[in-house]
Formats: sequence, C-alpha cells, structure tokens
Amino acid sequence: MQQPQEFSAQTIKKNVASLPDTYYGEECNVSLKSGSITIKSASDGEPLRFDNLGISFCRSGHISSEINLSPQTVGAGDFELIFPGSIYRLKEISGDCELVGIAISPFLVDGILPDTDKTFFSRVGTNIRVRLDENEQLIFTQMAEVYLHTLQLYGETSEISREMTVCVMQFAFQVCSPDRVEKVESGSRADELCTKFITLLSRMKGTRRTIGWFAEELCVSNHYLSMAVKESSGQSVKSLIDNSVIMEIKVLLRHSDLSVSQIADRLEFPNSSFLCKFFKAKTGVTPLHYKRRA
Repeated sequence: MQQPQEFSAQTIKKNVASLPDTYYGEECNVSLKSGSITIKSASDGEPLRFDNLGISFCRSGHISSEINLSPQTVGAGDFELIFPGSIYRLKEISGDCELVGIAISPFLVDGILPDTDKTFFSRVGTNIRVRLDENEQLIFTQMAEVYLHTLQLYGETSEISREMTVCVMQFAFQVCSPDRVEKVESGSRADELCTKFITLLSRMKGTRRTIGWFAEELCVSNHYLSMAVKESSGQSVKSLIDNSVIMEIKVLLRHSDLSVSQIADRLEFPNSSFLCKFFKAKTGVTPLHYKRRA
C-alpha cells in the first residue's frame, strides 16, 4: 500500500517523543491528552502539510493557527476536520489546551469507506469546524478512547480496528452535516469568493502565481477578485499567492528529500535561480540556509 510522502503519522512518530495515551501507526494515530505537545513539537511554528485526514476535538483552552492561509481560532467544544493536502501553521496555543487528535491515512479511508462517503473526505485544501453539543462531546471522547485502546490491543490492520475507523469517520460525517457547516461557512459574496480562491490556491500547491490565472478559473475579473479577497481577508491576492508559494517551498524543504532544483521543477519555476531569488526576497534567507536551519 502506498504511504503518504510528507507530514503524516510516520513523521509524527519520528519527530515527537513517545507520549502517553497515544498510538502511532503507519496508517493512523490517536492522541487523547497530549495533542498540544504534538502540535508544538511537530510544527515548531513552521508550515506543514497534512497528508492525513486530521480529526480533532478541543476539550479546553484554545489554538490559533492558519490553515491554507486562513487564520482561525479553535476553542473548547470545537470539532474540526483538516483534509489531506492542507497546509497548517501554528500561531499560538494556550497552556491549558487539551486536544483529542486523530490522523487517518487517505489510503486507509479509500480502502474501507463506502464510495458514497468518499467525496466528503477528499476535499483537498479545505477544513470544516463545528461546535459539538454536550452529548456529542461525550460520545466522541469515549469513542476516541475506545479507538485508542483497540489500536493498542489489536493493531491497525485488524478487522475490529478498521471497523472502529469507519465508526470514527461516520461520526465525523454525521456531525459535520451540510446544514451545520453552512451555518459556520455562510457569509457575503466576497467571503464566498475568497473561500473559493483560498481553496483553489491550496490545490495548486504553488504552481500558479498570477492573479489572472486564478480570476479566469473563478470566472471573475482580476479587479473583482482583488477587491473581494481584500474585503474578506484584509490581504491582497498577490500577497496570498506569494505566501502560498513560500509555504509550499518551506514544506518541501523541511519535509521532503527534494533538492532546490527539483522543487523549482515541481513548482514550475523557470529554474532554481528564480526560485532562490524569490525565496530570499520574501524570507531574507536562501532555501539552502532555511533547509539547514530546519
């Protein structure tokens, strides 16, 4: 079975010391009480891409972060899905934060989830957040505990563990129903267009860098796209595109074995010299210096 190539359950296991109440596997991992430590140790404030489907529930405290350039704060009672392909950057986490975190490989999802549900779990470059009521909080916390102990006892390849994986994902599917998500995500036309732009920006992974390309894909004028994104996010389209490219380069430098020349090819720069000049202009350091420092 093909395994994720960048940030995944395996890299968490490599970069984070063994934590209590945590299962590290090849296709999934579960952490009940040490999610804040995992996030701090794994990201260190630098951007990282989730190749897994991330499922989290904040029991207390708060986390401020950026997901695909969109700032957000998750607080007590918030349940969140981070879809494969999303780029995450931690900004601030409170000392009292308790997080139930589950990561599931999309390859595992593809193998066990009914076809009717797969499209829901393949929304690259997006995330969903809803507030759980008290009963839902209790159910998910207990479900996560049973899931953890099932994985520890039987391993992730067992039939019972895979059935538990389905239960966890079906719970997420249920609580993140369209009517609840729409209430969270609804907004002005500018907000809707900005969300579509950010999603498309994330899917392109740094390979498209002109306003005109995004405006054409979204069927609007350059001027309208620029105005809508500025109104909704407070940032210019150009700065968001540049930030997206920089995050993509940082992720590849930090979490892959690709050379600068290979990264330039992957992101469709004319050559590595163009990439180096762009990166240094935006960050103040060369790609090689950043890679050595990471």
